[in-house]
Parts: sequence; C-alpha cells; structure tokens
Amino acid sequence: MLPRERIALVPPDRREDARLLVLDPPTGAIEHEEFPRLVNRLVEGDVLVLNDTRVIPARLRARRPSGGAAEILLLRRERSESRWYALARPRNRLRLGTTLTLPGEASARVVERGPSTVLVELDTKDRPIETYLDRWGEPPVPPYVRRREGDPRIQLDRERYQTAYAKNPGSIAAPTAGLHFTPEILAALHAKGVETCFITLHVGRSTFLSLDDLPPGATTLPPEIYDIPEETAHSIARAAEEGRRVVAVGTTVTRTLEDAFAHHGSVPPGRAEASIFIRPGHRFKVVSALLTNFHQPRTTVFALACAFAGTDFLKRAYAEAIEKKYRFLSYGDAVLMLRPQAAGP
Repeated sequence: MLPRERIALVPPDRREDARLLVLDPPTGAIEHEEFPRLVNRLVEGDVLVLNDTRVIPARLRARRPSGGAAEILLLRRERSESRWYALARPRNRLRLGTTLTLPGEASARVVERGPSTVLVELDTKDRPIETYLDRWGEPPVPPYVRRREGDPRIQLDRERYQTAYAKNPGSIAAPTAGLHFTPEILAALHAKGVETCFITLHVGRSTFLSLDDLPPGATTLPPEIYDIPEETAHSIARAAEEGRRVVAVGTTVTRTLEDAFAHHGSVPPGRAEASIFIRPGHRFKVVSALLTNFHQPRTTVFALACAFAGTDFLKRAYAEAIEKKYRFLSYGDAVLMLRPQAAGP
C-alpha cells in the first residue's frame, strides 16, 4: 500500500509543475528531473503518441426515494441515448425499479442489476445527454479524491482532470500521464524533431481495475474502444522501419498499440476494442519507451508498468520515490521508462 500522505489529492498549481522519475530498465539507473526536462530526454526522430480522449462529466449526485444520498457514475451507453450502464452507490439500496432524483429535475430508474453495475434509464427532460452532463455532471475523479457537494475544487477538476489536448469525448477517467503536458512543452518537442501523433482510447473500467477484481487466471480485460488514425499508423510504421523509438504517453496508449499489433502483426488504422492484459512476461512489440504516472500496487496498470520495467526494479524505484516525497496517482508526478532502441520482435 502507498503511504496516504504521498497520494496527490489536488493538481499542482501549473500542469508542468511535476517531477519526473527517469528509469533505465536495461541498466537499473534511476534519475530525478522536473517534468519540462522531458524535452531533453527525447531525441529527434522519436514518435510521441498521446491519447486525445476527453473525459465526460459522468458523475451524478442523486437522491433515493427515501431522501438518502446516492451517486451514479455513467460508464457507457447500452443501445439508446437514455440507457447507460453505471456504477452506483449505495448499490445494495438500489433495487430493481428504484427511481433516483437527479439534479436539474432529471431522474434515473434502475432497470437491470448486474454483478457490479446497474443499467439505468435516464430522463433528462428532452435535453441531449451531453448538454445535461455538461451542466449537472461532475468530473469522475478517482474515489480517493473526495469531493463533497459544493466543493470549489470540483470546478478545478473540470479543467485539470483533462489533458490540454483532449478532443474526443467518451472517457470516464483521464489518461493521466498526459495531464502534465502544456502547449509550450509540445511545441518544444516539435522544435526538437520529435514527431507527435494521437490515438483515441475511451477510458473505461479496465484502466483502473484491481487485480482482485479479475477472475482467477484472467488473460484479458473488459474491452475499451480505441481508434487509430491513418496518419498515426503511418508514423508508427515508418518508425519501425527506421528503428526509431515509439514513446507511449500512458498505459492507455500502450494497450492500444500493443493490442493492435497482437491482432494484426502491425498497427493498422481503424476502430477496434482493446482487451489485452499486459503483465510481467509480455514482450513489447511497438512501445519502446513509456511515460506514465505512479500507480497503485495490485492494479492492472501497475502490472503493465512492471511488465515494461521489471517488477523488482519498479518496486525499488517506487520505494526511492516515496523516500524522496514524490506525489503519487492521478494528480501526481510522472515516470519515464526509456529503452535505447525501438521495440520489436
């Protein structure tokens, strides 16, 4: 478990005000930088791949028929505009048919109960769901980032629990490795000759699942939709041909690229679903450097980071980061894991 005092509960004053732990898995070296010096760690010809998904304000505070407080987190549409799978609490109080009162004179009726989610029918009074959520929804920050109703930090979350380049709405969590980037840092990388391109993966539950949430022997994760533009596929193909590094910004980008390669033997353009479970023993075929945040142990994202850096080395690096008072998890500092050459067979 991480020491509670090391978990970042608010973003830094500026996006770029983060520390950067630089790991060299082949040599076991650990170095300490400030995030803007990422520019010095990448080289001309590197291909930097970012996830341009946009977080939707999917958290809704609600009231039960008894008047008691409730909350739902919309995960994904079923088939219609109004039906959504959601996480709900207190789940054991929300029986089939329960109608919750939502802000703005809206409501949500429980029409199905699954093992961990509920299916709700939303009535937003003829307002498009996006319009309604923009007005009444809250950013779906992680549970440990507690925000009481009316907390002024909720407005800060609207801006900062979102990357500066977020474009395509659909995520219920931010691709947090990208939170530190500013237009100025991206411009500096471009000036250095680093090629920047994007994928879109809409972050769902898979990204923050605990290993304890998975069935024994699981080899895949619940799928998350991704899209690889044609120009990104071409950039990655050229980098592979020329032996240049592909630098993934975050575990979502890593899963997208490695999942595509696992199915096609390359990274083609198009829309698909990532279900790959990357854990120690995985051989990376596309990603040769990884920028990520510090993760909670015993989660699927920590397992991915262990697969890249090596479990023992990453645990040693985390111990050093704790000793040096790095900030952990979504609003925390960053980790860069470098390899000298491109990934590949």
